[in-house]
Amino acid sequence: DGNTGVVNPNKPSPKAVPVNIADPIVEKAIRKSLKKPTGELTKADLAKVTLLSLDDGPKITDADLKELAKLQQLKVLNLGDTEITDVGLKEVAKCTQLTLLDLEATQITDVGLKEVAKLQQLTHLWLYNTPITDAGLKELAKLQKLELLVLGDTKITDAGLKELAKFKQLEGLVLDGTKITKAGVAELKKALPKCKISSNPKK
Repeated sequence: DGNTGVVNPNKPSPKAVPVNIADPIVEKAIRKSLKKPTGELTKADLAKVTLLSLDDGPKITDADLKELAKLQQLKVLNLGDTEITDVGLKEVAKCTQLTLLDLEATQITDVGLKEVAKLQQLTHLWLYNTPITDAGLKELAKLQKLELLVLGDTKITDAGLKELAKFKQLEGLVLDGTKITKAGVAELKKALPKCKISSNPKK
């Protein structure tokens, strides 16, 4: 067949293939992360993106997140104070290497936490000021590497503490502005003696 296995020198290597990021907001954030304001973005470029901040520009929505699946080395994702919902978390769940995820001040609910629970490498999770409840904590209990969990200004109560007690790796837990009682916190401290717990109750 005449194929000698010689690589065509004119054919670009797979990593050098240009990649089109259809969403301008995400493309801008990727370029900022790479410090590459112009020029083609290649697969090799995307493989270098480990941090993405989508919390400091135009408000992003679920539709903007479809490009995240191209960022397979992403470790840190900031989505705080954006307009994403549970729908967008299905895209976030494709970034399986994530260790830090900031979802504070978003509209995600307990339903979306089923997607978050797929991110088995997570060590830091911010859910401050989201409408999640005790029911959502059952999903999060699957995240056995969590070291920091921020649940301030959520709707959790003492009923959710038995789920929180399962987070044996936790080093920091923020419960400020919730309905969790002093007695509840005292019980939790017995279950998680190594964990620093911040708990100023709701005024």
